[in-house]
Amino acid sequence: MEFSPFRIIVVAIIVIALIYLIFQFFPQSNEETLKEIGKALDFAELNEGKLHSVNLNLGKDLALNGDIFDSRTRSVRFECGSAETCGGEKISFIDSRRLLVKEFFPLEAFFRCVRKETINDCVVYFGESPANLEVSGLSIDGNVKAFEQAQATFKIENTGSLNSLGSYYAIKVYSVKKEGLEELRILKLEQRGVVNELAPAESQTVAWQFSVQSPGKYVLQVTAEGEDSGKSVSELEFTAVEGVNPSCVTTGEGKTFLENDVCKTEHLCEGCNFGFECKQVWEAGGLPGITDFYPDKVFTEREPLEGACT
Repeated sequence: MEFSPFRIIVVAIIVIALIYLIFQFFPQSNEETLKEIGKALDFAELNEGKLHSVNLNLGKDLALNGDIFDSRTRSVRFECGSAETCGGEKISFIDSRRLLVKEFFPLEAFFRCVRKETINDCVVYFGESPANLEVSGLSIDGNVKAFEQAQATFKIENTGSLNSLGSYYAIKVYSVKKEGLEELRILKLEQRGVVNELAPAESQTVAWQFSVQSPGKYVLQVTAEGEDSGKSVSELEFTAVEGVNPSCVTTGEGKTFLENDVCKTEHLCEGCNFGFECKQVWEAGGLPGITDFYPDKVFTEREPLEGACT
């Protein structure tokens, strides 16, 4: 028997409807629901600060207690963001660690774990999704030069369904050094700021000016975090090229002397940390032909006249 495309679509719709009815009349057991919640909490622990959701079917007379899901690494509590869901007719909250389901109903539950001192504070949210901060668009304008100001920009957005309150952001710049096969991060700069109260889908753009004191490899890290807004971390690697310390200046010409049948003349600097800085400020002043350079001086060379440098 051949089926037309229309018949195939009709059969598919009927099958989906039957599956839905079976699922409604024979919902997952309370034991299965507890397993699903446990798996979701495990996932939340592995993805600290990130909000994720799971569709659950809560059975009538299901009792949830934080003790069931606690472990040596986490403490579990429950919150509700909807009076309709948790007003007492469907779910009755005894306290933040205990609740009772009064009738069967399906819902989307949200899970998030955030590190608090020595343990993960894991929350299961019912009703609307909680406030959720996300850092995006982290970038640095142009090339970064040592000792010169650079500007980093990023956006913090509330992707949840409730307002984000009492949140902050932290900016850190790490110097990255190689130690054998491992990379070592050394904190060089740190800045904290307040995240505005953000309504759902609202965002805040932050611009931050900074400078590093030596060329090399760095990591720029931005963290946005709130008591009930989760935690979001974004990182950007960048390389700072040679730049000039503003305090590095030329101070005049030094002595001229004969060395290896060549006349060498000193050109002095002060306030420079590196030889390339002294070289750059002299070159910027129009001095050509620099052959050697140090933090406090550079050298130019010329041929002697009748064996003398006068």
